[in-house]
Amino acid sequence: MTTAQSAPLRTELDAADAAFKCHISAPPAADDHGAATEAWALRALKLSRAAADALATYAENSYERGAITTDTFAATLVEAEVWHQQNERTVRWCLTELGRADAEIGW
Repeated sequence: MTTAQSAPLRTELDAADAAFKCHISAPPAADDHGAATEAWALRALKLSRAAADALATYAENSYERGAITTDTFAATLVEAEVWHQQNERTVRWCLTELGRADAEIGW
Protein backbone atom coordinates (compact mmCIF):
# COMPACT_ATOMS: atom_id res chain seq x y z
CA MET A 1 0.00 0.00 0.00
CA THR A 2 1.35 3.41 -0.92
CA THR A 3 1.27 6.53 1.17
CA ALA A 4 -1.61 7.84 -0.91
CA GLN A 5 -3.51 4.61 -0.39
CA SER A 6 -3.01 4.82 3.36
CA ALA A 7 -4.60 8.27 3.55
CA PRO A 8 -8.08 6.80 4.16
CA LEU A 9 -6.66 4.91 7.15
CA ARG A 10 -5.28 8.16 8.57
CA THR A 11 -8.66 9.79 8.00
CA GLU A 12 -10.33 6.87 9.78
CA LEU A 13 -7.89 7.18 12.67
CA ASP A 14 -8.47 10.93 12.95
CA ALA A 15 -12.24 10.45 12.78
CA ALA A 16 -12.21 7.76 15.47
CA ASP A 17 -10.05 9.92 17.71
CA ALA A 18 -12.27 12.97 17.15
CA ALA A 19 -15.45 10.96 17.81
CA PHE A 20 -14.07 9.73 21.14
CA LYS A 21 -12.91 13.20 22.22
CA CYS A 22 -16.19 14.81 21.20
CA HIS A 23 -18.21 12.18 23.06
CA ILE A 24 -16.31 12.38 26.33
CA SER A 25 -16.36 16.16 26.29
CA ALA A 26 -20.16 16.19 26.38
CA PRO A 27 -21.47 14.02 29.22
CA PRO A 28 -25.22 13.90 29.67
CA ALA A 29 -27.03 16.14 32.08
CA ALA A 30 -28.05 14.54 35.35
CA ASP A 31 -30.82 12.04 34.89
CA ASP A 32 -32.96 9.81 37.07
CA HIS A 33 -31.15 6.66 38.11
CA GLY A 34 -28.13 7.36 35.88
CA ALA A 35 -29.47 5.60 32.78
CA ALA A 36 -28.23 8.28 30.37
CA THR A 37 -24.86 8.40 32.12
CA GLU A 38 -24.48 4.64 31.86
CA ALA A 39 -25.37 4.69 28.17
CA TRP A 40 -22.91 7.56 27.64
CA ALA A 41 -20.15 5.65 29.44
CA LEU A 42 -20.74 2.46 27.47
CA ARG A 43 -20.64 4.46 24.21
CA ALA A 44 -17.35 5.99 25.36
CA LEU A 45 -15.92 2.48 25.77
CA LYS A 46 -16.98 1.53 22.24
CA LEU A 47 -15.49 4.70 20.79
CA SER A 48 -12.27 4.19 22.75
CA ARG A 49 -11.96 0.65 21.39
CA ALA A 50 -12.61 1.89 17.85
CA ALA A 51 -9.93 4.58 18.18
CA ALA A 52 -7.40 2.09 19.57
CA ASP A 53 -8.17 -0.34 16.75
CA ALA A 54 -7.84 2.42 14.15
CA LEU A 55 -4.42 3.34 15.56
CA ALA A 56 -3.33 -0.30 15.45
CA THR A 57 -4.49 -0.62 11.83
CA TYR A 58 -2.72 2.59 10.86
CA ALA A 59 0.48 1.40 12.56
CA GLU A 60 0.26 -1.96 10.82
CA ASN A 61 -0.13 -0.25 7.47
CA SER A 62 2.80 2.06 8.21
CA TYR A 63 4.95 -0.91 9.15
CA GLU A 64 4.00 -2.81 6.00
CA ARG A 65 4.98 0.22 3.91
CA GLY A 66 8.31 0.42 5.73
CA ALA A 67 7.44 3.83 7.18
CA ILE A 68 8.08 2.67 10.76
CA THR A 69 10.36 0.09 12.36
CA THR A 70 9.31 -3.12 14.05
CA ASP A 71 10.01 -1.53 17.43
CA THR A 72 7.85 1.49 16.65
CA PHE A 73 5.08 -0.76 15.35
CA ALA A 74 5.13 -2.88 18.51
CA ALA A 75 5.29 0.18 20.76
CA THR A 76 2.32 1.74 18.96
CA LEU A 77 0.26 -1.42 19.40
CA VAL A 78 1.06 -1.46 23.11
CA GLU A 79 0.35 2.27 23.41
CA ALA A 80 -3.06 1.87 21.75
CA GLU A 81 -4.04 -0.97 24.05
CA VAL A 82 -2.78 0.74 27.20
CA TRP A 83 -4.66 3.92 26.24
CA HIS A 84 -7.89 1.97 25.76
CA GLN A 85 -7.43 0.04 29.01
CA GLN A 86 -6.93 3.32 30.91
CA ASN A 87 -10.13 4.67 29.40
CA GLU A 88 -11.89 1.45 30.28
CA ARG A 89 -10.73 1.57 33.92
CA THR A 90 -11.77 5.20 34.24
CA VAL A 91 -15.23 4.59 32.78
CA ARG A 92 -15.79 1.49 34.91
CA TRP A 93 -14.69 3.37 38.04
CA CYS A 94 -17.14 6.16 37.19
CA LEU A 95 -19.95 3.64 36.73
CA THR A 96 -19.07 2.03 40.06
CA GLU A 97 -19.17 5.40 41.78
CA LEU A 98 -22.49 6.17 40.10
CA GLY A 99 -23.87 2.87 41.43
CA ARG A 100 -22.56 3.66 44.90
CA ALA A 101 -24.15 7.11 44.84
CA ASP A 102 -27.41 5.57 43.63
CA ALA A 103 -27.36 3.14 46.56
CA GLU A 104 -26.66 5.92 49.05
CA ILE A 105 -29.45 8.10 47.70
CA GLY A 106 -31.80 5.16 47.63
CA TRP A 107 -33.23 5.54 44.13
